[in-house]
Amino acid sequence: IKPRLAGGASLNPDGGNSGLEGIGYDAKRKVFYVVKEKNGRRLFEVQIDDKPGAATLLKEPTKALNAKVDDLGGLHFDNASRDFFVISHESHCIVQLGATGPCRDILKFEGRQVEGITLSPDGVDLVVVGEARQLIHYRRTPTESPGDTSDTEQE
Repeated sequence: IKPRLAGGASLNPDGGNSGLEGIGYDAKRKVFYVVKEKNGRRLFEVQIDDKPGAATLLKEPTKALNAKVDDLGGLHFDNASRDFFVISHESHCIVQLGATGPCRDILKFEGRQVEGITLSPDGVDLVVVGEARQLIHYRRTPTESPGDTSDTEQE
C-alpha cells in the first residue's frame, strides 16, 4: 500500500486540536464519511479521487447532530441499514442517524472518553472503545430490528 493525498481537500481549515475524529465508509457509493470534533461540528462526505477539493459537507446529518450532542468522536457507517452511528464522549451517548439526517435513536453510555465504534456485519453487536482501556459491548435482543439500539444489553 502506498500513501497518497486525497486530492488536496482541506477538511479542517481552522487547524487546532479540534479536528477530525472518526471515519466510516459507504461501500455502495464508494465514499468516506469523516466527522469534525468541535468548534463547528461537521459530518463530511469525501470521495477519494485525484481532483482537488473533493470534500462535500453533509448539511442534514450535521443539523441533527448539532441538536443532540456537544462534540463528535468516533463514527461508523452501517452499509446494511445506511445509518450513521456517531459517538459523543462529552454527551456520553451514541447517536444513530439516517443517511438523510433524521435522528433514529440515542444510546447513553457510562464510559469516559469513548473514541472508536463499530457494528458487526449482522447488526447484532455494537462495540465502542475508549481511552483508559475501555471496551464496551452492546448486543441487540432478538426482538430488535437491525437499526434499533433502544433496548441493547450492555456488557
